[in-house]
Amino acid sequence: MPDFLPQPSIRPLPNTEGNAVISEDYAIGLPISGKTLFIKSGFVTDGASIPKPAWSILGSYPFDPDILGPAIVHDALYSAELMDRADCDREFEELLRRNSAKGDSVHWLFYETVRLGGWSVWNNHTQDTIAQSREFCSLSS
Repeated sequence: MPDFLPQPSIRPLPNTEGNAVISEDYAIGLPISGKTLFIKSGFVTDGASIPKPAWSILGSYPFDPDILGPAIVHDALYSAELMDRADCDREFEELLRRNSAKGDSVHWLFYETVRLGGWSVWNNHTQDTIAQSREFCSLSS
């Protein structure tokens, strides 16, 4: 049985396709590093970056409550580069395992997908985009 994470408060972001904004500050302990991630209100997310054709295959959509918390944590860690990419992905997988009732095969598929495709997102970061994300996201011991 999963240990459900507290859900972040979000609201749709007007005039965007598939984006939402964190509407209340959110803090969560990361299970592997033991650090606490803080995400300030105003952080923009696309939830889980699941292409629409995969929704029925995975039984999930970008704002599915089973994966929303872990996906937003992953977005924050990635966009602000608060740890290296592999560690971000491992935290995501462990949070999925703890939060989602979808089963290990789905957790593994999400993890493998971010490992295989996440490099393109990571490599498109600039010093400016990282700095902008760090205005909203931080880690503490």
